[in-house]
Amino acid sequence: MRISDLPEKIEAKAEGAIHDASISTRNAINGIGEFTDALVHDGLDNADRVAKFMQKNSDGAVKAFRDTVKAQPSLMVALAAGVGVVVGVMLAARR
Repeated sequence: MRISDLPEKIEAKAEGAIHDASISTRNAINGIGEFTDALVHDGLDNADRVAKFMQKNSDGAVKAFRDTVKAQPSLMVALAAGVGVVVGVMLAARR
């Protein structure tokens, strides 16, 4: 091997390393894109499931709350007044 051949061999190895690095980078970017797509898809599925669960169970909660208000209206008025006093004290303390 001659010394004059070294720059060509170094250049060829550098080109090969750059090529390999660009392929690895492209594969990593594609993998990140696929991972992100999967996360978004799973997130939308989970959000849909939570929304359906909340809708299904909120009807029962609203009905139970209405029944409680109808059965004990004075207790509900007192509770609302108490919450109003607490909120008023908290807001007054901020000034």
